[in-house]
Amino acid sequence: MVRITAQLLSVAEQRVNPLQDRELVLSGLGIVAIENMAAAADHFDCWDLSNNFLTALDNFPKRKRLSHLLLSNNRISTFMVQNLINSGVGANLRTITLSNNNVESLQQIANLAKACPKLEFLTLTGNPVTSKQHSTKAKRRILIYLFLVEKISLVLANASIKPVAGDQANSVSVSGKREDQR
Repeated sequence: MVRITAQLLSVAEQRVNPLQDRELVLSGLGIVAIENMAAAADHFDCWDLSNNFLTALDNFPKRKRLSHLLLSNNRISTFMVQNLINSGVGANLRTITLSNNNVESLQQIANLAKACPKLEFLTLTGNPVTSKQHSTKAKRRILIYLFLVEKISLVLANASIKPVAGDQANSVSVSGKREDQR
């Protein structure tokens, strides 16, 4: 298992991604925890920590520039929401990709949305929370909160879900169908 060190950060791939964001790539290194990231100066818009062994979203240093977290294919099941708030990371996050992790709780997703007021895109494909084990009523309540109050677009399983503009402002679009038409 690899630990994040100042030396690792100095040799890690740094690039400008297709969105013209400066990206720090720490993908596929076997990292088990987000630590020592203060050694990476606040020069990056995006951190790619996908394909590692992370179990928690925590230990963020103070960051103002970070707006995208790529965390697919880890083991994340815990969000330390207070750390996101205290570090300032949550204040500017617009995208969090959590595909193929261990996110189980609808309440955790709601708390994450509250900690990240600018969050626009959240991908949860391949997580237990997207399974049918949660009641339709509970899912609907959380989805309405996320989409209508927080204005977040989600990708859940094979459906892309986003707020509907215009006359149907109180509806949610799921693969092109309004919730009230299902």
